This record gives sequence, C-alpha cells and structure tokens, in this order.
Amino acid sequence: MSAHAMQQVEIPPVAAQASTPLAKARPSNGDIALLAYALWQERGCPEGSSEEDWFRGKQEFAGRAQG
Repeated sequence: MSAHAMQQVEIPPVAAQASTPLAKARPSNGDIALLAYALWQERGCPEGSSEEDWFRGKQEFAGRAQG
C-alpha cells in the first residue's frame, strides 16, 4: 500500500458521534458508509472500487475501537 493509502482519514463528524460504548465499538452501516464516501473522495472518486473504501472504513473504525 502506498503511504497515501495508509494515512489515517478523519471520521466525518456525524459518523464519529456515538451515544454508547457499544455504538463506538460497532459502527452502523451508515457510519461506515459516511467514512467510505470520505475515503473515496480523498482518492479522487475512482470508479469501480467501492468495496476497497468500505473495507478500509470498517478497518478504521475497528482500529479506533481497540485504541
């Protein structure tokens, strides 16, 4: 992976809001979708790679829940 792909992306404010510890540990699909969209935009909106952004978004949330 390139250094650009590994840089941490800030979670959009709406996705970062969680009312309970469980919500922080298990983001909703909507939370992941918001982050995946931000990641996709950061990469220049390429076509045909939505799964890459979705899985990277899930990894971002999982890493933050552990940290």
